[in-house]
Amino acid sequence: MGEKLIIRSSKQLLLTNKGKEFFRVSEQFDKTILEIFDKEGDHPLKIGTLHGLLENWLQPFLVSYANKHLRSLRVEIGDQISLKSALSHGQLDLIFTTENIQSELISSLELFNEELVLISSAPLKDLKHLDQHTWIVYNQHDNIFRLGKQEDNRIVMVDSITSIIHLVESNVGVAVVPAHVIPNNTKLSQYHMPPLDNSKLYLATLNYQHLPNYIQEFTKIVTNSL
Repeated sequence: MGEKLIIRSSKQLLLTNKGKEFFRVSEQFDKTILEIFDKEGDHPLKIGTLHGLLENWLQPFLVSYANKHLRSLRVEIGDQISLKSALSHGQLDLIFTTENIQSELISSLELFNEELVLISSAPLKDLKHLDQHTWIVYNQHDNIFRLGKQEDNRIVMVDSITSIIHLVESNVGVAVVPAHVIPNNTKLSQYHMPPLDNSKLYLATLNYQHLPNYIQEFTKIVTNSL
């Protein structure tokens, strides 16, 4: 711009008169943008989530939001990479992920620890040789691979946590799932394996100076329940 906006010293930063004017204009611009967002009554709230979270955790919050607000909802399922990309390109308003994304563009709020357990339909005699069993996995990055290698390639891949649990119950194989997705009345055997450190669940949004109201409305429903 050809104008000096900041006076820098060894102890502090000061705004010049032009800098103060620019700061006031930028604040007004930010306020105007927020007003535009808030006035878009037909702008849907776009949420991205992992499939298992939608099946076993997120739905009560969607119900609560829908009962309190008239705004439309759109929920999309994806993996960590696609959700992060969609958020950074403005295609989603917020995402639920197990990755703590902290960047100039995105910030994440930790929600809770997610305990991971190994499950089987019957007690396992030898936990050191899990490769003797078929592994039921969500994708190629499934947490069970942290327990070792499946030498015989006995793997069933299915992108549904509910289906994974049903397959284990039917004695097809073993799997690693979050503890909170297991039904309370289950007869499954559960094992806490040392390599399976607890993962964390995060709510991530773009780095707004002031979070738009229509996003705040949903995040408050989630955080107030924790």
